[in-house]
Amino acid sequence: MKCIQCQSERLVHNAKAVDYIDFGVKRPLKLELDSNPDAWVFKGTTAGELNATVCADCGFVMFSMAKHDAERLYSIQREANG
Repeated sequence: MKCIQCQSERLVHNAKAVDYIDFGVKRPLKLELDSNPDAWVFKGTTAGELNATVCADCGFVMFSMAKHDAERLYSIQREANG
């Protein structure tokens, strides 16, 4: 795999993207998709955790998620769009 910005092969794989909440507690960053976005509650939210690959030469960051999480998000989007 190469950096899409500078074509370097010096990459740091599987870095975790995290968010710090109250009292210094950390949690993984996620992408979310709602199966029922117009609902006030019970939106049917599905999420997938982000992993990062970082280029050691230019600092470019590429996010990815586990294949099964991406497939779940795609399935929700496909159902919402008919």
